[in-house]
Amino acid sequence: MLRYNIFNLKHKGLRAMLFETAITLQHTSFEDKDAAEESIKQVEAVLHAFHDHATHEDAHVLPAIQKYDADLVNEFESEHGIDELLTQNIQSLINTYKNASGNDELNAAGYALNMAFNEFVAFNLYHMNKEENKINKVLWDHYSDVELGHITQTIIASIPPQVMAEDARWMMKGTSDSELIAWLRTIKNTAPDQVFKAMFAIAESVLPTERLQAVQDGLMEGAMLA
Repeated sequence: MLRYNIFNLKHKGLRAMLFETAITLQHTSFEDKDAAEESIKQVEAVLHAFHDHATHEDAHVLPAIQKYDADLVNEFESEHGIDELLTQNIQSLINTYKNASGNDELNAAGYALNMAFNEFVAFNLYHMNKEENKINKVLWDHYSDVELGHITQTIIASIPPQVMAEDARWMMKGTSDSELIAWLRTIKNTAPDQVFKAMFAIAESVLPTERLQAVQDGLMEGAMLA
């Protein structure tokens, strides 16, 4: 039986952000500052999302394993520090780009930014996989799925609604249809109707037609089985 993966939805959303932003940067013509501005805003949104995610992990997930594996907590706190250094480097390169002039300078600064973001992507893909392998093992050894769900709810309660809506947008883009159906079904069964309607509206705004239809069919099937 699969155990509850406290990281699954959030990490899939973050991976979707990384992949989409990496492609956006590769498509960017950096000699055109107006065109590059939107790409840079997307990069900054990624940096902010990963900073927030690490903050929530430090506040709610790592304390749950502190008494069982303090060395592992130190290891991941150290990696969060590395992530912060990578973030600072990207912010510095963004400033370099904004102060550049002339096509050669702009393209050189854009190339450096692209390479630095690739390093950020590579580090965080490895880091998230490592979390799901190492931290989940400790959590599963010492907590029930219900208790892990309570940790998730505590994190969600600490996130402002507008940020949660943006998180949901990326998670919906990054999850499988079956995961999204199960997620929306849980919301429908446990949350006020307006919450479900708001979440489904996000799904309508981000999913391609075929995926949206598959999700609708899955929800209808679940309703009929209930």
